[in-house]
Amino acid sequence: MPTSGCTDITSVGISDGSFVVFDWDNTLKLYNKETKSISSRVDRDVLLAWKRGRGCRMYIISAISPSRLNLETLLMEVERLGLRDVFVEPGEGIVLVPGRYARKGGVVVCGYDKAETFLEISGFGGVEFTQDDDEHADGISASTAKVADNVALETSKNRVSVPAVFFFDDEEVNVNNFSSIVPGSMCYLVK
Repeated sequence: MPTSGCTDITSVGISDGSFVVFDWDNTLKLYNKETKSISSRVDRDVLLAWKRGRGCRMYIISAISPSRLNLETLLMEVERLGLRDVFVEPGEGIVLVPGRYARKGGVVVCGYDKAETFLEISGFGGVEFTQDDDEHADGISASTAKVADNVALETSKNRVSVPAVFFFDDEEVNVNNFSSIVPGSMCYLVK
């Protein structure tokens, strides 16, 4: 279920190890018509603290036609705001899936199927269990759940703690769609 509108993204309690997904235009990137300049709604230091300090996986998913040119344009804006290292790791190349998406690291352009694209590229929701032979002091044997990109979580008695997904967008239709497709996601309409 989508969460009501928020204007201050930094007031949302982003938990450790979460996926943090932003729309680009009018959500993370703000355009000032008077000065014809762009700025980030969330300070770079906050984004880096979420990524490095809390181990969050960071994404920008924009509903732009999935082409190399559109991706490169978005990457130039991300670079201009000094945010490339928040969303792209050194050495990550461009991935083009014709008619579906183009991406470099966590910067993605796709149609309006943001939720489906997120699930595909992040691996979120793909939980795979392996049983360990170890027993904890309480006598419960442990298993490990692997979620997304080699994220291991300790589980006991069929309980698994899956990383949270925080989604921010300025269009209600995108918020509603993401909320209905990505299980347990916390979606915010940004005003």
